Amino acid sequence: MAGFESIVQLCRLAETSTIAGTDLVLHARKSAETSPLLQAIEAAQWRTTVVADGSELIIPVDKISDNKEIVIYVHGMTRSSEVFVNNIGMLLKYDGGKFLYTEPSNFYLIQENYSRGEVPVHKVVEQYRRAIRIVDFIRQIADDIRQDASGSSSAVFLTSRKLLVPLTYQNWDLDKVVEDSEIEEIENEVLKEHHGEARKDIARRALVRLLAGVQQDERFSTFIRSMRNFRESFLADFDIYISAFNFDKTRDDFERKKLDYVIKLNAIGNDAMGKLLAIPVGQGLLASQMKNEVELALANKALLVGSFIFAVIALMILISYVLSILHLRDEFNVEVKILKERSFPTYRKLAPMVRGLKFRIQVHLWGIPGVMLTLLAVTTCLTLSAYKAIVVAPVI
Repeated sequence: MAGFESIVQLCRLAETSTIAGTDLVLHARKSAETSPLLQAIEAAQWRTTVVADGSELIIPVDKISDNKEIVIYVHGMTRSSEVFVNNIGMLLKYDGGKFLYTEPSNFYLIQENYSRGEVPVHKVVEQYRRAIRIVDFIRQIADDIRQDASGSSSAVFLTSRKLLVPLTYQNWDLDKVVEDSEIEEIENEVLKEHHGEARKDIARRALVRLLAGVQQDERFSTFIRSMRNFRESFLADFDIYISAFNFDKTRDDFERKKLDYVIKLNAIGNDAMGKLLAIPVGQGLLASQMKNEVELALANKALLVGSFIFAVIALMILISYVLSILHLRDEFNVEVKILKERSFPTYRKLAPMVRGLKFRIQVHLWGIPGVMLTLLAVTTCLTLSAYKAIVVAPVI
């Protein structure tokens, strides 16, 4: 690390610095700092050559006068852990694009005059790191990742159609990279665990639509420039998916609730019908027991009173039945109101089911009590008529 920092310091002291082939060439003036820096560089196993007036000097260079022009060559600038490049564009091309996907552990950009770890971070380095983050995002949603002999990677998408996206970009693409906050939003929306596979599948489809008409070598650069369009497309498709998912889920829930209501309606109806049907039959039996005999006059009155008591009991059962149906109807109306408030489009799709159950409730509420009241009125009137007929008829 001392050697790396010494080279960085020497670059900053030099009048010009540039990478030429595998050598770092510095044009500088001799100063009190020059010799200690050169010695530290040599100690870190970097090979250097110092030239003054066309002659090679031996390190340390204390014997030459200060402010004298010297040319310093640092040879073998090919280390992957300590990288020196002229600019960010050269870093992206370094060693066949080795640092397109991950930044080196230590690097110095000569033109940008930035060394890794320094604060504030240079703007172009921030953009470079965001580009790496986008590469990682593409890797996470791709169906497959392929690597060629040079080490370059390509993302493979097989959704709707096969699409190959080489993960390469240029330094001029970095100006189009969106901010960290936008990348984070996209990551959170696409990579969230809830509906995780569906989210990725929708993202793949949105990406394929976005890049299908773009030349293969320009696809990743186009994606970098179009991430906002990608996000809008993804969100639109995901809303459609969620709407369909919610509709299916709501429909299943509603069908279960509908079945519960039907079971409750049938249970209430069966219980009431079992009790009510016996009463008209009982009244008929009472009417058949009336006799046109003087000694049975009191018994006939008792049979008539019993028929009326049956009628009152039947009315109480009917009232209880109607109140139970009304309570059930109110529960159902609350469910329908909640469904409307949560999602009116979903309610409209389920409207036929709602109308069907409402009709069934109305039949139980008005139809069955109406039939039973009619039957009860008929049997009660028949009992009364039978009693009157016996009272009026002459005793034989």
